[in-house]
Amino acid sequence: MFAKRNAQGDIVAVSQESPELLVEGRGNWISMTSDAEEIRRFGAGLIGADSILSQSDLGFIRVLEDLIDLLLARSVIMFTDLPPAAQEKLLARRKARAGMQNLGLLDDERDQGLI
Repeated sequence: MFAKRNAQGDIVAVSQESPELLVEGRGNWISMTSDAEEIRRFGAGLIGADSILSQSDLGFIRVLEDLIDLLLARSVIMFTDLPPAAQEKLLARRKARAGMQNLGLLDDERDQGLI
């Protein structure tokens, strides 16, 4: 595993490829073990709750739920076509959403008809 550091010494890139093979293969690349604490922290920063991808994932999950509901409503797919694990997750989210809506924790206009 190879890591590239910036001028402050922070890891800014990680690669399994040798630095000589990388386009940016010059300067500040060091060899590290894949289980090094700095590598873990760098990776956690990429997938942590504050990362851009994690934040967009939450909204994208709702998009996927709406898409599945649309496909089901138009009989493009059947609920039973989905893998059992996906069926369970969708049912659990629908149940949770219904409970939250009954408690008034969701915006009724936005969530109306989506359960």
